[in-house]
Amino acid sequence: MYGFLISNQPIKAEFPCSEGRVPCLKRQWDGNNLHIRQVTLDKFGGDKLFFDCDDYFLATEGVLLNLSEQKQTYHTDDAAALLIRLYEQSGETFFRILRGSFSGVFYDKRKDLLLVFTDQHGSKTLFYDTRNGGILVSSSLPWLAAQCGRMEWSEAGLLELLTFGYSPSCRTVLDGVLRVGAGNYLHIEHGSIKELAYHRFTNRHCRHATNETLRMTDELFRQAVRRVTDKNTEYGYRQFIPLSGGLDSRMITRVAKETTSEPIRSFTYAETGSLDEILAGQVAKAFGTEWAFQPLDGGYFLKRIDEAVLRSDMQLCYAGPAESYNALLRLPPGQTGIIPTGVGGDNLFISLFHRTYRHYSYGDFSLSGCRYPEQDALIPPDYEQRYENRNIHSLYTRIFFCHNFGAPLAYQCEAESYSVFMDVDLMEYVLAIPERERSNYRFYDRWVITFYPDAARILHNGHRIGRREPVIDLFGHSMPVLEVPRRALLYMLRKAGFSIVQKPDASKSPNPTEQWLSENDGLRQCWDTYFAANIGLLDSMPRLQNHVRAQYGNMQDCQQRFHALTVLSAVKQLDITQM
Repeated sequence: MYGFLISNQPIKAEFPCSEGRVPCLKRQWDGNNLHIRQVTLDKFGGDKLFFDCDDYFLATEGVLLNLSEQKQTYHTDDAAALLIRLYEQSGETFFRILRGSFSGVFYDKRKDLLLVFTDQHGSKTLFYDTRNGGILVSSSLPWLAAQCGRMEWSEAGLLELLTFGYSPSCRTVLDGVLRVGAGNYLHIEHGSIKELAYHRFTNRHCRHATNETLRMTDELFRQAVRRVTDKNTEYGYRQFIPLSGGLDSRMITRVAKETTSEPIRSFTYAETGSLDEILAGQVAKAFGTEWAFQPLDGGYFLKRIDEAVLRSDMQLCYAGPAESYNALLRLPPGQTGIIPTGVGGDNLFISLFHRTYRHYSYGDFSLSGCRYPEQDALIPPDYEQRYENRNIHSLYTRIFFCHNFGAPLAYQCEAESYSVFMDVDLMEYVLAIPERERSNYRFYDRWVITFYPDAARILHNGHRIGRREPVIDLFGHSMPVLEVPRRALLYMLRKAGFSIVQKPDASKSPNPTEQWLSENDGLRQCWDTYFAANIGLLDSMPRLQNHVRAQYGNMQDCQQRFHALTVLSAVKQLDITQM
C-alpha cells in the first residue's frame, strides 16, 4: 500500500503500483546512511507531514483525526512542531496520543534513533526484514521485495494464508519479513531493530451498563463520527458512507446526519434482492440520504484476483477486498475522502462471548475450518502470552489482522478509510463493560432504542431491534437457542467422519458465491484457467502445492477455493516483482 520505504541502502526500487485515478505525491529524504521515500495519495496533505530540521526528521502517512484537537491543546498551528514537542515531552511513544488511521517515521539525528510506527489497530501496514543487520522497512510488501532483490518464500506464511485466510502471527509470505503488529512500533538504534508495543487494548471490567454508561458511549461514538466528517469537510471532500442491512453502518449514517450539515451519500453493494439491498434502501429513505445501489449479481468482480491480492498486500483472502474495490471504482475519485466503515462493531458493541475466557489457541478465528498437521510447528513460542484472554485475542486477530485488511485496505487505493468503532477512546470505554452485558445485542440495542428510536424501527438483518432470539453460552460461544439442535446434529455428523458444508441462504446472502459459480460460466472458467496457469509456481514446495490443489478441488467450499487462489496470486505477483 501507499506509504514509506526506509533503507540504509540507496533506494533503487520504484513503487510497484502505477498511478491510477488519483495522482500520487512522491518525496524523498536522504540522511547519513538512511534513505526514506514516501509515495502517497495526493489527499489530506496537511496530515501527511514530511519535515526536516537540524535535530529531527519526521513523516506521517494517513489521517490524524485528532490533529486539530491536539493543536488547540498545545496552542500551535504547526503540526510538525506539535509532534516534535510531544516527542520531547513524552519520549519515543509520543504517537500514542494520536487517533486515526496513520503510520509514521521519526528520526532523532542526535541519538541516531529511528522510530517507525503504525496506529493502535494496525490499519496502516508496515513490514520489515529481520534477516540481517541492515534496515529495510516498507508500507508495501512488493516494494520491500523489489528493494531487497531475490527473496525466499515463507512456506509457513503461505500456509497460514491458505488455511486461515490471513496471518494471526504477523508472518508474511516472504521468509524473514514480518508485519508490525497493531499498537506496535520499531525501535531502530545504531542499526539494531526491535519491535515494541506502545498500546494494548484490555477488557478488564470496571463499569456496568447503566444510563450514564449509555450516555457516555453515545458521546464517544458521536465524537468518533464527527472526527471523520470534520476531516472530510476540512479538506473539501464529500461524505460517502457504505450502507448495508446491518446495524453498524446504519448507526454511522444516522449519527453522521447530525455531525455534519453536508449531504450524506450512501452506497450499497450486494446481490439484488438480498436483505442488504432491501434494508439499506429503507434506511436511506428513512434518514433522507442519497443512496446508490451497486448490484454484485453474477460475481464478475471475483475475476479481479491479482488486483485484489495486490491491494491487500498479500495478507488476506482476496474476495472481500475485490468486492470493496469494485465498489470503490463506482465513486468519484476526486471527491472521495475518508470512507468510514463499521469494522469491529460486532466485536466491540456485541461481544462474541458471554464472559471472559482465558484460554485461546492459534487459528481460533480462521476464515475456514481447514487445518493441516504441520501447522502445529508454526505456532510462535510466545503466542499464548501475547493476549490476556480469548476475547482480546479475537479482537486482534479476527478484527485487526483480518477484517481490517478487507474493505479498509481496498478503499485506501484511492481514498482513506477508518472504522469509527475502532476509535481508541470509544473502544477503551466500551471494552470495560462485561461481556455478558454486551452479548446478544443487549447493550447495542439498548443504546440505539434510547438515543435513536427511528433507527430501531427498521429490521436489522431480518431481526427486530430490542427483541432478539434468546441465546445460551455453549462451548465458549454465544448461540441462539433455536440453533442448538441443528448445531448439535452437524457436530455429531462431523465427528462421525461426514464432510458437512453449510451453504448460506442465497435469498439472504449479499454475496452468494455458490450461486454465482453455478450460473456464471465465465467466472468458473476464469478461476480454472487461473489455477491451471499458476499452480506450477509452487513446484518447489510440493507439500504446499498438494494442499492448494486439495483446497481448490473442494467444490463444496468456496472459502477454501478463495484461499487457494489468493496464495497463487501472491506467489505469482511477488515472483514478477523480483524478476
